[in-house]
Amino acid sequence: MAIKIVGSYRLNEWIVHLKGKQGRKPARYKIYNPIKQNTRHVEAVARYLHVPASSCTNLIVFTSRAKLKKVPLNTKDFTITQENMLRSALKLRLHRLGEHFTNAELKSIIKALEKRESRRKPCPKRRTPLNR
Repeated sequence: MAIKIVGSYRLNEWIVHLKGKQGRKPARYKIYNPIKQNTRHVEAVARYLHVPASSCTNLIVFTSRAKLKKVPLNTKDFTITQENMLRSALKLRLHRLGEHFTNAELKSIIKALEKRESRRKPCPKRRTPLNR
């Protein structure tokens, strides 16, 4: 199935076009702007870890089957890539980030993550045809 994603930084919604299989009608969906959505996620993680948002990387990854139209791929604030280019995009992004944490900052981050993990409730076991 071919996927075309059209969007820009300024738009609140992007359009996803799905080309239907033989005999099926193509579908068109609106999604919330992934740049804006992911920026909010990065800000929330930074607040939770008590680090500046600039020390977190904003990376948005689409399937390699998607054709990105009018989509900004790389800025100082975020990187949009596809899964087949993820490793190189991440290396480049982290190299440009240039910030490193001190040992004390890393301990603080680890403590916050461990605290979060200890409060996490286990996922309920879902019933599937195999485990009924």
